[in-house]
Amino acid sequence: MEQYVIKGGNPLSGEVNIIGAKNAALAIIAAAIMADETVTIDNVPDVSDIRVLLGAVASIGAVVESVDRHTYKINGALINTTIVDYEKLTEENIFRHVLGMEYVNRYKCEALNTYIQKNIPEVKITTLAERIEDAITEEDINFEDYNLIISAAGNHNLNRWINSWIQNNKIKVPVVYLWNEVYGIGNHAAYIKYGNCGCYECFFDRDEETGELYDKTSYCMRGQIITESAGGCGKTYVPYGNLVSLKTMLLCLKMVKNIFEENLDDNLLISLKGDSDYLEKHNLETSGRYLRQQEQIKILTGKQFVNINCGVCNDCNGK
Repeated sequence: MEQYVIKGGNPLSGEVNIIGAKNAALAIIAAAIMADETVTIDNVPDVSDIRVLLGAVASIGAVVESVDRHTYKINGALINTTIVDYEKLTEENIFRHVLGMEYVNRYKCEALNTYIQKNIPEVKITTLAERIEDAITEEDINFEDYNLIISAAGNHNLNRWINSWIQNNKIKVPVVYLWNEVYGIGNHAAYIKYGNCGCYECFFDRDEETGELYDKTSYCMRGQIITESAGGCGKTYVPYGNLVSLKTMLLCLKMVKNIFEENLDDNLLISLKGDSDYLEKHNLETSGRYLRQQEQIKILTGKQFVNINCGVCNDCNGK
């Protein structure tokens, strides 16, 4: 075991530079974004936790300037976080959300804002209770005004629309797409940035016989009916609970951390394989992809999942 042997009897002399405490610096950085003017912070330790937080505050709109290795200027006056969702929270799907019954019949975006404000009152959030397609085409919001876009709707058609808009308009803002599989059989997170190889549309292909579009990432065999009725009310939903969504959010947090640290050079698809028992109890079958995947987490780069017949990103030519 390594040890230091100190022999006394001699006076100490010299100078030692004391770097600020990491935990204190994290709190100061968080507080700085609440000011309406530029805050200069010096003697900041150069460690990964600090870099991640600086990337995080920059991603939500704060202006972060690195003066030197241990000094930063932060201005949070321009922070702009927007939640867009036109749906209301209903009793039938309350079990899929962390929000409780007190938020039923409220727009999800407004309910989330209220929930967050109760717990973190300093956060500045704008809500739009409308379809994201309308918000974009009617110029209520502009994707280029943001540093990061997260689509957690779990709707493939909506995600394909977002992907197509970004690719066609050559918007270089990165997007994280999140979606769950039925009965907890799997979770997925995709990082897509214009200019990199592959895009969200590459996850889909058409059946050679029927011409129907299908999801190549799915762990559930295609062609099966996977929706359930909600309490006999005539409404249907894709069955999964909020614990499944929490697993997907953990994938998201890890991916966002890598974005902040600028560790991602390629587009990525991360798939977490779950247990198939509950799916099979409902007489559903797993897909070939599920059976072939031996590891719990599968990571594919854009060069691995790119589809030459995509028609949106035009494969990897020149990338």
